[in-house]
Amino acid sequence: MINVIMRPLAMFAEQLNYLHYVSQTLLGALKRMPELYLKDFQVREVVPLGDGEAKWLWDTWGASHNQFHTVFGRLDAVADLSGAFAKDSLAFIEANLVGAGGIHLVPTVEEIIMETVVPMMESVAPDLALKPTADLRDIFIQEMLDHAEIIGRQGRAICFVDPKYAGDGPNEQESLLQYYRARDIEIYHADPEELYLRGGEVYYENHLIDVVYRDYETSELVEMEAEGMNVRPMKQLLRQNQMVSSMAGDFDHKSCFEVLTDPRFAAHFTMDERNVFRRHV
Repeated sequence: MINVIMRPLAMFAEQLNYLHYVSQTLLGALKRMPELYLKDFQVREVVPLGDGEAKWLWDTWGASHNQFHTVFGRLDAVADLSGAFAKDSLAFIEANLVGAGGIHLVPTVEEIIMETVVPMMESVAPDLALKPTADLRDIFIQEMLDHAEIIGRQGRAICFVDPKYAGDGPNEQESLLQYYRARDIEIYHADPEELYLRGGEVYYENHLIDVVYRDYETSELVEMEAEGMNVRPMKQLLRQNQMVSSMAGDFDHKSCFEVLTDPRFAAHFTMDERNVFRRHV
Protein backbone atom coordinates (compact mmCIF):
# COMPACT_ATOMS: atom_id res chain seq x y z
CA MET A 1 0.00 0.00 0.00
CA ILE A 2 1.31 3.44 -0.92
CA ASN A 3 0.49 6.25 1.50
CA VAL A 4 -0.32 9.29 -0.64
CA ILE A 5 -0.57 12.68 1.07
CA MET A 6 -0.94 16.20 -0.25
CA ARG A 7 2.26 18.23 -0.28
CA PRO A 8 1.70 21.44 1.72
CA LEU A 9 2.32 24.73 -0.03
CA ALA A 10 5.40 26.38 1.45
CA MET A 11 7.09 29.71 0.88
CA PHE A 12 10.15 31.55 2.08
CA ALA A 13 9.89 34.45 4.52
CA GLU A 14 10.96 36.83 1.75
CA GLN A 15 8.07 35.65 -0.42
CA LEU A 16 5.59 35.98 2.43
CA ASN A 17 6.81 39.49 3.23
CA TYR A 18 6.40 40.57 -0.39
CA LEU A 19 2.90 39.09 -0.61
CA HIS A 20 2.03 40.94 2.58
CA TYR A 21 3.37 44.23 1.22
CA VAL A 22 1.44 43.97 -2.03
CA SER A 23 -1.74 42.82 -0.27
CA GLN A 24 -1.63 45.68 2.22
CA THR A 25 -1.04 48.18 -0.57
CA LEU A 26 -4.02 46.84 -2.51
CA LEU A 27 -6.25 46.69 0.56
CA GLY A 28 -5.32 50.23 1.54
CA ALA A 29 -6.42 51.46 -1.88
CA LEU A 30 -9.69 49.51 -1.78
CA LYS A 31 -10.44 50.96 1.66
CA ARG A 32 -10.47 54.41 0.06
CA MET A 33 -13.13 53.44 -2.48
CA PRO A 34 -16.13 54.79 -0.49
CA GLU A 35 -14.48 58.21 -0.20
CA LEU A 36 -13.63 58.21 -3.92
CA TYR A 37 -17.14 57.06 -4.82
CA LEU A 38 -18.73 59.91 -2.88
CA LYS A 39 -16.54 62.67 -4.29
CA ASP A 40 -15.75 61.51 -7.86
CA PHE A 41 -18.63 61.14 -10.32
CA GLN A 42 -16.44 59.17 -12.73
CA VAL A 43 -15.81 56.54 -10.03
CA ARG A 44 -19.58 56.25 -9.54
CA GLU A 45 -19.92 55.57 -13.26
CA VAL A 46 -17.43 52.69 -13.08
CA VAL A 47 -18.43 51.01 -9.80
CA PRO A 48 -21.88 49.32 -9.96
CA LEU A 49 -23.29 50.20 -6.54
CA GLY A 50 -27.05 49.65 -6.39
CA ASP A 51 -29.40 52.48 -5.45
CA GLY A 52 -30.09 50.97 -2.04
CA GLU A 53 -26.41 50.43 -1.29
CA ALA A 54 -25.59 53.96 -2.41
CA LYS A 55 -28.24 55.37 -0.07
CA TRP A 56 -26.82 53.40 2.85
CA LEU A 57 -23.36 54.72 2.00
CA TRP A 58 -24.56 58.34 1.91
CA ASP A 59 -26.51 57.78 5.15
CA THR A 60 -23.71 56.15 7.14
CA TRP A 61 -20.30 57.26 5.82
CA GLY A 62 -18.79 60.24 7.60
CA ALA A 63 -15.55 62.16 7.90
CA SER A 64 -14.35 59.90 10.73
CA HIS A 65 -14.54 56.90 8.40
CA ASN A 66 -12.10 58.60 6.04
CA GLN A 67 -9.64 58.82 8.94
CA PHE A 68 -10.00 55.22 10.14
CA HIS A 69 -12.07 52.14 9.44
CA THR A 70 -11.42 48.41 9.28
CA VAL A 71 -11.84 45.86 6.51
CA PHE A 72 -11.16 42.19 7.16
CA GLY A 73 -11.42 40.00 4.09
CA ARG A 74 -9.61 37.94 1.50
CA LEU A 75 -7.71 38.92 -1.64
CA ASP A 76 -7.65 36.14 -4.23
CA ALA A 77 -4.51 35.86 -6.35
CA VAL A 78 -2.36 33.46 -8.34
CA ALA A 79 1.42 33.21 -8.08
CA ASP A 80 4.22 30.83 -9.01
CA LEU A 81 5.92 29.96 -5.71
CA SER A 82 7.99 27.08 -7.08
CA GLY A 83 11.73 27.60 -7.28
CA ALA A 84 12.92 31.16 -7.50
CA PHE A 85 10.03 33.49 -6.73
CA ALA A 86 9.06 35.43 -9.84
CA LYS A 87 7.36 38.52 -8.42
CA ASP A 88 5.72 39.30 -11.75
CA SER A 89 3.82 36.00 -11.55
CA LEU A 90 1.72 37.44 -8.70
CA ALA A 91 -1.64 38.56 -10.07
CA PHE A 92 -4.71 39.51 -8.05
CA ILE A 93 -8.01 38.28 -9.45
CA GLU A 94 -10.67 39.58 -7.08
CA ALA A 95 -11.36 40.76 -3.55
CA ASN A 96 -13.79 39.27 -1.03
CA LEU A 97 -14.05 41.81 1.76
CA VAL A 98 -17.24 40.89 3.63
CA GLY A 99 -17.57 37.65 5.60
CA ALA A 100 -14.82 35.91 3.66
CA GLY A 101 -14.67 32.96 6.08
CA GLY A 102 -11.82 30.58 6.81
CA ILE A 103 -10.89 32.24 10.12
CA HIS A 104 -11.26 28.93 11.94
CA LEU A 105 -10.76 26.50 9.05
CA VAL A 106 -7.38 27.80 7.83
CA PRO A 107 -5.47 27.51 11.14
CA THR A 108 -7.18 24.20 11.88
CA VAL A 109 -5.95 22.75 8.58
CA GLU A 110 -2.47 24.09 9.29
CA GLU A 111 -2.51 22.39 12.70
CA ILE A 112 -3.42 19.07 11.06
CA ILE A 113 -0.64 19.49 8.48
CA MET A 114 1.92 20.31 11.18
CA GLU A 115 0.87 17.26 13.22
CA THR A 116 0.55 14.67 10.44
CA VAL A 117 2.25 15.72 7.22
CA VAL A 118 5.28 17.73 8.25
CA PRO A 119 6.76 15.01 10.53
CA MET A 120 6.70 12.57 7.60
CA MET A 121 8.49 15.10 5.40
CA GLU A 122 11.07 15.79 8.11
CA SER A 123 11.73 12.07 8.49
CA VAL A 124 13.23 12.02 4.99
CA ALA A 125 14.56 15.60 5.07
CA PRO A 126 15.88 16.23 8.61
CA ASP A 127 17.12 19.72 7.71
CA LEU A 128 13.63 20.82 6.67
CA ALA A 129 12.26 23.56 8.93
CA LEU A 130 8.63 24.33 8.16
CA LYS A 131 6.61 26.65 10.36
CA PRO A 132 2.90 27.51 10.24
CA THR A 133 1.80 31.00 9.31
CA ALA A 134 0.47 33.31 12.01
CA ASP A 135 -2.80 31.98 13.44
CA LEU A 136 -5.63 33.68 11.56
CA ARG A 137 -7.87 33.48 14.63
CA ASP A 138 -5.43 35.60 16.61
CA ILE A 139 -4.91 38.07 13.75
CA PHE A 140 -8.66 38.49 13.37
CA ILE A 141 -9.51 39.08 17.02
CA GLN A 142 -6.62 41.52 17.41
CA GLU A 143 -8.02 43.51 14.47
CA MET A 144 -11.40 43.63 16.21
CA LEU A 145 -9.97 44.65 19.58
CA ASP A 146 -7.71 47.26 17.99
CA HIS A 147 -10.70 48.68 16.15
CA ALA A 148 -12.70 48.99 19.38
CA GLU A 149 -9.81 50.78 21.07
CA ILE A 150 -9.13 53.21 18.22
CA ILE A 151 -12.78 54.31 17.90
CA GLY A 152 -12.80 54.98 21.64
CA ARG A 153 -15.03 52.20 22.93
CA GLN A 154 -14.84 51.62 26.67
CA GLY A 155 -15.65 47.93 26.34
CA ARG A 156 -14.38 45.17 24.07
CA ALA A 157 -17.57 43.16 23.43
CA ILE A 158 -17.45 41.57 19.97
CA CYS A 159 -20.44 40.10 18.12
CA PHE A 160 -20.62 37.91 15.02
CA VAL A 161 -23.72 38.79 12.99
CA ASP A 162 -24.81 36.38 10.27
CA PRO A 163 -27.86 34.27 9.23
CA LYS A 164 -27.65 32.51 12.59
CA TYR A 165 -30.60 30.20 11.99
CA ALA A 166 -30.13 29.50 8.28
CA GLY A 167 -28.88 25.98 8.96
CA ASP A 168 -26.74 25.64 5.83
CA GLY A 169 -23.09 26.10 4.95
CA PRO A 170 -20.07 25.81 7.25
CA ASN A 171 -20.62 27.07 10.79
CA GLU A 172 -17.30 28.52 11.90
CA GLN A 173 -18.82 30.89 14.41
CA GLU A 174 -19.51 28.34 17.14
CA SER A 175 -15.95 27.02 16.95
CA LEU A 176 -14.62 30.58 17.07
CA LEU A 177 -16.83 31.41 20.05
CA GLN A 178 -15.37 28.47 21.98
CA TYR A 179 -11.82 29.44 20.99
CA TYR A 180 -12.18 33.06 22.08
CA ARG A 181 -14.19 32.43 25.23
CA ALA A 182 -11.50 30.00 26.37
CA ARG A 183 -9.21 33.04 26.19
CA ASP A 184 -11.58 35.23 28.24
CA ILE A 185 -12.72 37.36 25.30
CA GLU A 186 -16.28 38.70 25.51
CA ILE A 187 -17.89 37.55 22.29
CA TYR A 188 -21.41 36.80 21.05
CA HIS A 189 -23.22 35.42 18.00
CA ALA A 190 -26.44 37.04 16.79
CA ASP A 191 -28.91 37.25 13.96
CA PRO A 192 -29.46 40.85 12.75
CA GLU A 193 -33.00 40.98 14.15
CA GLU A 194 -31.73 39.94 17.59
CA LEU A 195 -29.89 43.24 17.89
CA TYR A 196 -31.74 46.25 19.30
CA LEU A 197 -31.14 49.93 20.00
CA ARG A 198 -31.18 51.54 23.42
CA GLY A 199 -30.06 55.11 23.93
CA GLY A 200 -28.21 55.18 20.62
CA GLU A 201 -26.23 52.03 21.46
CA VAL A 202 -26.64 48.51 20.06
CA TYR A 203 -27.39 45.59 22.37
CA TYR A 204 -27.73 41.83 22.12
CA GLU A 205 -29.53 40.01 24.97
CA ASN A 206 -28.85 42.96 27.29
CA HIS A 207 -25.14 43.00 26.38
CA LEU A 208 -23.75 46.28 25.08
CA ILE A 209 -21.96 45.57 21.79
CA ASP A 210 -18.79 47.46 20.88
CA VAL A 211 -17.82 45.99 17.49
CA VAL A 212 -19.67 43.70 15.07
CA TYR A 213 -18.17 41.41 12.45
CA ARG A 214 -20.76 41.05 9.71
CA ASP A 215 -21.39 38.23 7.28
CA TYR A 216 -23.91 40.28 5.31
CA GLU A 217 -23.30 42.42 2.29
CA THR A 218 -25.07 45.77 2.40
CA SER A 219 -27.18 44.71 -0.61
CA GLU A 220 -28.61 41.91 1.55
CA LEU A 221 -29.38 44.35 4.37
CA VAL A 222 -31.14 46.60 1.85
CA GLU A 223 -33.32 43.67 0.76
CA MET A 224 -34.10 42.80 4.39
CA GLU A 225 -35.05 46.42 5.06
CA ALA A 226 -37.39 46.41 2.03
CA GLU A 227 -39.06 43.27 3.40
CA GLY A 228 -39.82 45.07 6.66
CA MET A 229 -37.11 43.47 8.80
CA ASN A 230 -35.51 45.57 11.51
CA VAL A 231 -31.97 46.35 10.37
CA ARG A 232 -31.73 49.77 12.05
CA PRO A 233 -29.11 48.46 14.53
CA MET A 234 -26.93 47.35 11.62
CA LYS A 235 -27.20 50.78 10.00
CA GLN A 236 -26.38 52.41 13.33
CA LEU A 237 -23.28 50.24 13.70
CA LEU A 238 -22.10 51.28 10.25
CA ARG A 239 -22.81 54.94 11.00
CA GLN A 240 -20.90 54.80 14.29
CA ASN A 241 -17.96 52.95 12.70
CA GLN A 242 -18.55 49.89 14.88
CA MET A 243 -18.78 47.47 11.95
CA VAL A 244 -16.12 45.24 10.43
CA SER A 245 -15.96 45.25 7.52
CA SER A 246 -16.95 48.87 7.01
CA MET A 247 -18.91 49.72 3.88
CA ALA A 248 -15.58 49.66 2.06
CA GLY A 249 -16.05 45.90 2.19
CA ASP A 250 -18.90 46.22 -0.29
CA PHE A 251 -16.48 47.67 -2.84
CA ASP A 252 -15.10 44.27 -3.77
CA HIS A 253 -16.45 44.36 -7.33
CA LYS A 254 -13.95 43.55 -10.06
CA SER A 255 -14.76 47.01 -11.44
CA CYS A 256 -12.89 48.50 -8.47
CA PHE A 257 -9.70 47.03 -9.96
CA GLU A 258 -10.48 49.15 -13.02
CA VAL A 259 -10.39 52.24 -10.81
CA LEU A 260 -6.95 51.17 -9.56
CA THR A 261 -5.52 50.76 -13.06
CA ASP A 262 -7.36 53.33 -15.20
CA PRO A 263 -5.18 56.40 -15.95
CA ARG A 264 -8.23 58.62 -15.33
CA PHE A 265 -7.95 57.90 -11.61
CA ALA A 266 -4.15 57.93 -11.28
CA ALA A 267 -4.21 61.19 -9.29
CA HIS A 268 -5.97 59.39 -6.43
CA PHE A 269 -2.98 57.11 -5.80
CA THR A 270 0.73 57.46 -5.09
CA MET A 271 3.43 56.44 -7.54
CA ASP A 272 4.34 53.43 -5.39
CA GLU A 273 0.72 52.31 -5.35
CA ARG A 274 0.39 52.68 -9.11
CA ASN A 275 3.56 50.61 -9.60
CA VAL A 276 2.05 47.82 -7.50
CA PHE A 277 -1.24 47.98 -9.42
CA ARG A 278 0.55 47.88 -12.78
CA ARG A 279 2.53 44.76 -11.83
CA HIS A 280 -0.05 42.78 -9.91
CA VAL A 281 -3.64 43.78 -10.75
